[in-house]
Amino acid sequence: MKFKNRVKETWNQMFTEINKIDYVFFWVARILLLCTVVFAKDNAYRTLDSLNFLATFSVSILRFAAGKNSFISRIDFRIQHIINISEVFGIFGGHLINMYQYVEHFDRHLHWLAGYLVVVAGYYLYKAFEMRNGKENYRPNPQTAAMFSFGTSFFLIVAWEFSEFISDFFIGSNNQGYTFIPVYDEWWFKIFGKGANVPGQFPLFDTMFDMLDAAIATIISTVILYFVLVKKNKKAAVEGQKTEECSVK
Repeated sequence: MKFKNRVKETWNQMFTEINKIDYVFFWVARILLLCTVVFAKDNAYRTLDSLNFLATFSVSILRFAAGKNSFISRIDFRIQHIINISEVFGIFGGHLINMYQYVEHFDRHLHWLAGYLVVVAGYYLYKAFEMRNGKENYRPNPQTAAMFSFGTSFFLIVAWEFSEFISDFFIGSNNQGYTFIPVYDEWWFKIFGKGANVPGQFPLFDTMFDMLDAAIATIISTVILYFVLVKKNKKAAVEGQKTEECSVK
């Protein structure tokens, strides 16, 4: 009975944060990831894609499993959109559609996109920490929220590169391009040069350039988030002052 009540409670909470259209998009992403699993090119990628498919349920699983007093139980379901966008572009687009053959330096674009998305995810996590008794902090401190989002973003960027290495090492995938040859016309090479230029150094280039791409996008997003929150707080303060003046009258 407790299990059934917990499922119902999680379900009801979800639809206080998202609408039915959002829910449809959740399942569109899950179907696309499931297609990626079914049509994976080998068992290594099928294992990897299966883990990414499970990630499309991650927020629901975490919210269901977490205790009511845990900040995890307050993680916004909209974070699932951020996860799903990353999965659809990176896994469905990269593994099944193979966008690398259609879009030059597709991997670079993915990490730029990730750099923006993780800042938004970090802000939602910050709000989860700030919620008390089911009520969200009305005016989040812009500096604190921006720095929390920035720090969370960098943690997620590094964690992703760890996951790529672990996947390649234990599952046998090739996320970090161990068999690839560097393409020296990329702009990062024009800035840093060819490095030691020794055989087998592509994975190092791949890891560092991925993190640089995501880090630049993260810095830009953090600055934007800060000014958005400052503007939002000023607007809320003006509206609150007007409400107080009306109540006095």
